Amino acid sequence: KRRGIARALLKEYLARIAATNAADRVLLIAHEELRHLYESSGFLWIGPSTVHHGNRPWFEMRWDVPTLE
Repeated sequence: KRRGIARALLKEYLARIAATNAADRVLLIAHEELRHLYESSGFLWIGPSTVHHGNRPWFEMRWDVPTLE
């Protein structure tokens, strides 16, 4: 924890998606305590998700692949 490994892996994953034009955006659901990790990697906080799994709420987040202009 707190060594930057998760952030480094996430940034590498997003870089590969951007490099291969595999998608226009990445969507995910997460618990609120992971919000900072994803936002610091460029994800936007959308809000509560309609997904119900377990007893804790899920939240939607989105990362738009940067365009080369």
